[in-house]
Amino acid sequence: MTTEIGHTVAGTYLIEGKKQPIIEINADGTGIFQLPNLSKKKMTWGIECSDEGIPVFKEGYDSSSYTFWYKITGTGEWLYTQFLILPNKKKMYLMGDRVKSYDDLSDVNKPAAN
Repeated sequence: MTTEIGHTVAGTYLIEGKKQPIIEINADGTGIFQLPNLSKKKMTWGIECSDEGIPVFKEGYDSSSYTFWYKITGTGEWLYTQFLILPNKKKMYLMGDRVKSYDDLSDVNKPAAN
């Protein structure tokens, strides 16, 4: 797994129009995970990559989709969800409904090829 995919992934992901629940991911592979009506939990995360360390993604017409792996601290189980980047909308989605907008030009670079 890797935490670098050619985009600034770190940040706070929210359901649009809400302040909680949050998913906060840090560049160092740590973060905070919160489900609706539950407390915040520490987590470890990473993006699936090849044996060579290259992020694995599926490129769509106007999107790049990655597999986001995470583990809640205190549990031994790794879970996964989709991480989606929509460059024309300048948005990144996690778990389908958590979103982070971006404006930084470094975020719109295409990811490394598989």
